[in-house]
Amino acid sequence: MVPALALFPAFLLPVSLPRRRRYGLLAFFVVLLAWQSYLLFAGGAEELAVVKEGVLNTPCQSARQQAVARFLRGNYDGQRVLVAAGKWPCVMPQVGIPYRNTISEMNRSYWRRLRPDAGKWVKWIIRGEGDEVDELMRADPQAFADFELLERDSFRSEPSVAIYRRRDGRAVRSDK
Repeated sequence: MVPALALFPAFLLPVSLPRRRRYGLLAFFVVLLAWQSYLLFAGGAEELAVVKEGVLNTPCQSARQQAVARFLRGNYDGQRVLVAAGKWPCVMPQVGIPYRNTISEMNRSYWRRLRPDAGKWVKWIIRGEGDEVDELMRADPQAFADFELLERDSFRSEPSVAIYRRRDGRAVRSDK
């Protein structure tokens, strides 16, 4: 907004106005902007509409996010996770899973390598009903034959979620 605020007076204060009137209008706009800023922040940052909406509508409070985070907190062992990009924004930070330990459809080179044998690349799978991981697992179930279902949760107003772990003790391949 800073560039817009810097250019705004130039449109309202034509050069043809006498200098004294132009400076008077400019001072009026500066005072008006300062007053508006004071009113906006008088209640503190937590009273801003955008902050209230962000707190009320955070995905971190959803039962689905909490269920996955709770399960992984007690079971996750630091190995790579297959997950749909953007579907679990609260789980990874809450559990302490670094981004480098995830594979999603956004990393296309690894995503394509999952097809023959996903067990070479990941140990954990978070599968949300209808997400990209769900579609991949439905399209090629043989690639995921080494995984066992550990947890399945259904929710009233959200799609279900399932968590899988590779059965065997193979180490996950790392090309990073």
